[in-house]
Amino acid sequence: NLPAVASTCGTARPDRIKGVIQALSTDTDVETRATLASGIHETTALLAKGSLREEVLMAVGELMTDQNNQVRMNSLTHFSTLLELLRGEDGTAAQELAPIFGNLEMMSQESWRTQQLLAEQLKLAAHMIPQETLCMHVAPVLFQMARESTYLVRKASISALISVVRYIPDVRRRDHILKHFRQEWARGKVYWTRLAYVDGCLEATEIFSHKLFRTLLSEELFNMVSDPVANVRLRIAIIYTQLAPACYEMPAFETTLQKLCEDSDVHVREEAEAAKAALASWPGVPPETQEANSAKEEAESKFFVLKNRAPKTSKIDKAKPEGDPSLQNATALGGEGRTGGGRTISFSNSQQGNAATRPTVVTHSVLAGRNNWGGATEQEGSELTAAGAQSETSKTEGDGKTNGGEGGSEPKRKLCGCFG
Repeated sequence: NLPAVASTCGTARPDRIKGVIQALSTDTDVETRATLASGIHETTALLAKGSLREEVLMAVGELMTDQNNQVRMNSLTHFSTLLELLRGEDGTAAQELAPIFGNLEMMSQESWRTQQLLAEQLKLAAHMIPQETLCMHVAPVLFQMARESTYLVRKASISALISVVRYIPDVRRRDHILKHFRQEWARGKVYWTRLAYVDGCLEATEIFSHKLFRTLLSEELFNMVSDPVANVRLRIAIIYTQLAPACYEMPAFETTLQKLCEDSDVHVREEAEAAKAALASWPGVPPETQEANSAKEEAESKFFVLKNRAPKTSKIDKAKPEGDPSLQNATALGGEGRTGGGRTISFSNSQQGNAATRPTVVTHSVLAGRNNWGGATEQEGSELTAAGAQSETSKTEGDGKTNGGEGGSEPKRKLCGCFG
């Protein structure tokens, strides 16, 4: 009963329980770790602000990335609560928890229930997660879970994705994610991706202001009334009355409803006629909804910013010697679309180029190991980078074939680009 022990000794005699939580989080017995994970939020609430904060952070990381699925689920149940308790001074998640977000894909493996729980917790915690983490780690894993898992996981992931987009202040990065959402989901080749887009739009009407929803998502949604699959058109007809508060002033709102009323499928026509009858007697947007929408618009106008694009590097800058400090800084930053380690980020969550940043499995955790969450050292990273460059050179000088050349291999999968 560690929460009770922490309540007794945490403030008065923290030295008495120093090392206990860390030892239990790496215990060889699975049930011990699972029990600790079930009450880790209570223990954290008592110890997070004291001298044992660092130990609590390490224990949370160990439990959330545990190799046992039950241990992970027990700790993930309280993920948003833990982020709230471990917030940094700027109000966002503590920097010490960054390795957890870097391993979200590993944390979601083995069970669709774990994936659903992870998506639900990420939605609750989106407002506490820094923008860089949302773009580089959270959004990609949500897209991946939505595409590869079950319907319940897909629904939870798309709902979480809308919340994530709401809390990305950079307009360019936000719009980049939504552009992918429209192109790959609203215009996807399989009907269930298009259904997921419709569900995402319905979620967005609750999270975004009416103005922002009309700007970002409504046009593509109305275009989907011409979808070849009746189930997609039926879904739009079913939710049409719920779109009214945000879209009733748009010219396309009436014309789209009329198209649904003239649809070739009898079920679509029935739902559209029912929606038309309900809207005919609709009194309009209630005053309380208008007030809430005005508050959302004001909050969004203060939150979102349009940053200028970074100036392109001139030829003179590219020709600078290797020892030039500015060139070294540019290399360290990795350029647009790359992390400091040079890993390309894409919507597809491709593992390509990720070897240098993939942590080693140690004890019961999928992180790099206790007291060393940083993964590879700088020396190891430089050696891996050098080895990768040498390998790439040997491939180029080999048989001289390119992806587009005669007799070459198939073209490499085109990445969608970075969230940056």
